[in-house]
Amino acid sequence: MSWCAGCWAGDDYELAMREVADTQALNTRTTQEKTYHLVVSFHPEDDTRLTPEVFKAIEQRFADALGLSEHQRHCGVHVNT
Repeated sequence: MSWCAGCWAGDDYELAMREVADTQALNTRTTQEKTYHLVVSFHPEDDTRLTPEVFKAIEQRFADALGLSEHQRHCGVHVNT
């Protein structure tokens, strides 16, 4: 499962990636990394409660808490074994 947030491109992943790259290119104030990577892990027993809507709500709450809700975000859910 994946989605984009804060992008004019909506869920068009390729277009949203170009949008983010273009936006980052406009930021000339820093030469440091302009991408923030956040990982949130869940317990396996939570699987049945973690619907797409719940994942999106959790992501939004993290973005709000970190002050990133107005930023472009690419979000994904995956399982590592």
